[in-house]
Amino acid sequence: MTHTSEEVRHLIELAHISSPEYRALVEQAWFFAWRAYGNKQKAGIFLREHAFETAKIVAALDLGPTTITAALLHSVLLHTDVPEDAIREKFGERTLSRLQALKAVSVVQYKDDRAHAESMLSFFIAASEDLRVLIIKITERLARMRKTKVFPRNISDRVLKETMTIYVPLAHRLNLWPIARELEDRCFKLSNPDAYRFITREITAREKRSEKALSLLKKEFLSLLKKAGIKEATTETRIKSAWSTFQKLKQKGATTELFDMKAVRIILQTEEECYRALDVIHRKFKPIPGRVKDYIAYPKVNGYQSLHTTVVLADESRAEIQIRTKRMHEFAQFGVAAHENYKHHNQALLTKQIRRFFPPPETSSLPPVPEARLRKVPSFIRELVDVRAYISDPFNEGNKGRADFWHERMFIFDEHDAVIELPLRATVLDFAFAASPSRAARLSGAKVNGKPALVETELKNGDTVKLATSKSARPHKSWLSAARTELAKAQIKAALE
Repeated sequence: MTHTSEEVRHLIELAHISSPEYRALVEQAWFFAWRAYGNKQKAGIFLREHAFETAKIVAALDLGPTTITAALLHSVLLHTDVPEDAIREKFGERTLSRLQALKAVSVVQYKDDRAHAESMLSFFIAASEDLRVLIIKITERLARMRKTKVFPRNISDRVLKETMTIYVPLAHRLNLWPIARELEDRCFKLSNPDAYRFITREITAREKRSEKALSLLKKEFLSLLKKAGIKEATTETRIKSAWSTFQKLKQKGATTELFDMKAVRIILQTEEECYRALDVIHRKFKPIPGRVKDYIAYPKVNGYQSLHTTVVLADESRAEIQIRTKRMHEFAQFGVAAHENYKHHNQALLTKQIRRFFPPPETSSLPPVPEARLRKVPSFIRELVDVRAYISDPFNEGNKGRADFWHERMFIFDEHDAVIELPLRATVLDFAFAASPSRAARLSGAKVNGKPALVETELKNGDTVKLATSKSARPHKSWLSAARTELAKAQIKAALE
């Protein structure tokens, strides 16, 4: 890769950026990243090349120039000596906040343990109130997997399991289905190449043989819809995932039905047309009982909406059909990264989705948003982000917000790798009362990163603490001066009374 602006032009074209100001921002970020990363490598991959590949995926998601900037700079704080002040001066508090969050979620090492995987998911979400941080982490992992042909043995299992247990669930939760599917398939290819080759070979061969039949089927669907008065319809063939096909084969045994099943998607303009189309297709083709799913009326927990059905065709073969609106399709393809018109407003769809349910406040004098209206926001969004924070405009440049957060908070692990969030300079005592008040009341000692530590020992971000308890141990008044959090102090006082 040469030191030219060709990469910048490519990113700008992918993201459809027309504003000279935003074009300049992406160009500035690219050359800043180029100089910062130099010729540094990680796991055999040049950091600057990896940053560009990550930014390409983000640009294709159409998340806009500020997120592309963060993607280009995503590991600057982690792998270079560039000071935070330099980031702040060049790109502002908002970008610095995202890079600090990316650094925080990157230093946590995955351990092959279910409890730890669940803790990591919670940690990622807690550390990434701006969902674009999560999206960059997911795309960064995808860029890495795309470049990986063979893993060194000492890291292969860890990386593959980490990808499948952390990044794939995150991608599914954000409804980034194409990314989740690609991550699954790439892990499958690396972990079981023989099975992957067999599955993909069968899928490719059978889809090629059925190409003409699929084309005729799509034309028949369009003709049926047109006769029913539904004129603005498009159809497309769904490409089967190697991993999901392999999983179905394991569940159902070797069967040609999985390979021969035709998969068609119909995209319409309105929800009403979706239901009409389902009725039209069912009148022509017999639906299979139990295979009709209404995810429009009852969306999946991640917000996914579509009508699903499986029908028997004239030749006795089967076709899986998805019916959805254009908006539902965009969301199914890009999840919370999808949007309608980013280039004019520089806002992520997450904010737009929330504002579909209630208008944004124009001034601080507006009354608070009623709880009833807050509850209208889809549950998957409320679980992932502080909706109130988005409503109150966390992107105001005059509000440091998240940047201050990373200077004031840290994440500590217990002996089972559960994550405890604490303020900066918190002590072992603060950790003990935050983790388990009942155990803290019987605290007799502790180990920090495997070494004995006093209860007043200050902790650092990423430390692992193991508590020791004794039936005879009791809180001491000296603990009050060792505790930094109000929670710990209040419980110590209550125990001393």
